Amino acid sequence: MRTAYQYKLRPKKEQIATILLWLELLRRQYNYRLGERFFVVGRKPLSG
Repeated sequence: MRTAYQYKLRPKKEQIATILLWLELLRRQYNYRLGERFFVVGRKPLSG
């Protein structure tokens, strides 16, 4: 029994570019905040 619907996206080239940009920005934000958390908890900067 299927409990969720599955949708297939067919974005246009401009939409693909926008989606990829958003994913990149979200990845950077996540990694920045993760680094902040480690810095505050450990009181030492992360290398890299």
